[in-house]
Amino acid sequence: MAIRLRMPEKVLPEARTGAMLTPVDSLVLWDIDRTLVTVDMLGAEIFAAAFKEVTGSDLRWSPDFAGRTDYELALAALAWHDIEAHPRLLDDFFAAMSWGTSARTAEIVQRGRALAGSHAAIETFAGLGASIQTVATGNVPVAAQAKLAAFGLDTHLDLEVGGYGTDAAERPTVVRLARERAERKYEVRVPDTRVVVVGDTPNDVAAARANGFVAIAVATGRFGLDDLRATGADLVLPSLEDIGPVVRLLH
Repeated sequence: MAIRLRMPEKVLPEARTGAMLTPVDSLVLWDIDRTLVTVDMLGAEIFAAAFKEVTGSDLRWSPDFAGRTDYELALAALAWHDIEAHPRLLDDFFAAMSWGTSARTAEIVQRGRALAGSHAAIETFAGLGASIQTVATGNVPVAAQAKLAAFGLDTHLDLEVGGYGTDAAERPTVVRLARERAERKYEVRVPDTRVVVVGDTPNDVAAARANGFVAIAVATGRFGLDDLRATGADLVLPSLEDIGPVVRLLH
């Protein structure tokens, strides 16, 4: 069953009134897990439960979730268990993950938290004027929305134009689709040098680089400052507590 999720409008005031944003100063694509929020191991538990629901088998493989899309992880898990990844099964898997997330939204608040500086960073870009903010995440849409809403991080993000883990296995494609959706909705062209990808893993940096976008890495996940500097990111930060260097890089 294909997922059809109606996202709430979280857009700039100009977009709500129908006025075209011209020119758009920047497009900021946020990763979610370990960049804006952390939810302990809840995501892994939901993944394992969804796998068992759609295949009837326990997940006997321990995936590395860092920087990977749910699409990629689903393909890898099915291959490891010698199960054919036909489209209907993938749709059912993503639906099960969505249902599983919806059933455990209270646990997101109980077990998770917004990371230091995440609110202020989003507010900073919102205050810059003609900036669009959305997500480029490995999560299914329902999980992305739930995690952001749980900690009040969705106010300035237009989740309708985001890139999600159901879009493609490859993270560069997720990033590219977010840019294309934003440009189509707002009827603008954002230069590559004004598209900013913010994430905590080398995969986030690689996805930005593959598209010619600006890569901002934050050492709030498994990877330290030296690991992230080695990726060739345009800017590496210890956290989002001081977003000033990003603003200066763009302006």
